[in-house]
Amino acid sequence: MLTKRDLVVSLITASLTLGMAWTAGALDPIMGTTIFHWQDLEVEATEGAEARRYFEAATATLLRLELRAVTLEPGTSPHPPRPHQQSAEQLIVVKDGTLKVEVGDVAENTAGGVDEKVQRLTSGAAFFLGPNQWHALSNPESEPVTYYVIDWLSPGMMGSR
Repeated sequence: MLTKRDLVVSLITASLTLGMAWTAGALDPIMGTTIFHWQDLEVEATEGAEARRYFEAATATLLRLELRAVTLEPGTSPHPPRPHQQSAEQLIVVKDGTLKVEVGDVAENTAGGVDEKVQRLTSGAAFFLGPNQWHALSNPESEPVTYYVIDWLSPGMMGSR
């Protein structure tokens, strides 16, 4: 005989199963081995900058991996100084030109004023930006600067897949 308890347990189990199936279907597909050609990339232009996104996708080991190339015109910045607004980590590699990088501590920034570290990165230089790290990027020179941005989000940063 089916008891009230059995019915409640069955409904909860069915609901959880349907919820997990729906969530699994909502996950991004896993990117496999892929080749990307510069001439095929769409240009996203903003005032003083151009960005080309190679990809933004889940991989076998990361919740999200993104690669893009950014070109800043002289005297411009991609955004105002701010904390890195996501839990992703970021690696920036300068291709051509000079990129001015300012980094500081978010806690110092919210307390009023950052003792920032300012560096000028030239061709071949790279820097790693951790989650929620205060930063600013700009082109201080008279020629454009082009750099690559690699962002990733791992299961350990936001929970598991």
